[in-house]
Amino acid sequence: MPVLVFVVAAFWMAQTQAPASVEVGPEGWRLLAIFAATIVGLMVYPRSGGGVVLLAIAATVVTGVMPITQALAGYSNKAVWLVLAAFLISRALIKTGLARRIALVFIRRFGGTSLGLGYSLIATDVV
Repeated sequence: MPVLVFVVAAFWMAQTQAPASVEVGPEGWRLLAIFAATIVGLMVYPRSGGGVVLLAIAATVVTGVMPITQALAGYSNKAVWLVLAAFLISRALIKTGLARRIALVFIRRFGGTSLGLGYSLIATDVV
């Protein structure tokens, strides 16, 4: 946790030391600080990725860098939810062992030859 506070403080203070530019305002520097702390938190902080990202979204709203509608706008995309659902389903299949059992059923049915084994592996991936 102290590492994350240091990263945020370093970038937050960098906005005062950097030359003023029209392209990057104070909100941009603050967003960069939160983004860098999120990346560092994902690498060194022993928490789940979702928790760290949720804290980062909350930090952007609480500090006034973004309004809540803009901070949560990325989660309105259907592709984000499709990827999230795929990860959740794959994790559930692996943890319950259902994926392994499905693969063994296909191998038992079609795995008598090397060609059948190849087809059973492809069918397992499709399912």
